[in-house]
Amino acid sequence: MSNNISDMMVLENYDFSKLKNKKIAIIGSGFMAENYVLACKKMNINNILVIGNKEEKDKKICKKYKIHGIFGGYEKNLK
Repeated sequence: MSNNISDMMVLENYDFSKLKNKKIAIIGSGFMAENYVLACKKMNINNILVIGNKEEKDKKICKKYKIHGIFGGYEKNLK
């Protein structure tokens, strides 16, 4: 079991510039997905892809945060 205070201290000293050119895929566009997008943005990760099956909601989050999206769900897009 981890110690939350220790974990925060490690993150506080982490060099997030190492993540700048990374690509992140987030499945879903609900409450947690939006929080993951915000966390990525705070870590200067800007190459973010949202994959969702609720097209209207997916497009809204993509437009709001200026990120890419694949609509229709991941199963449909794996083909």
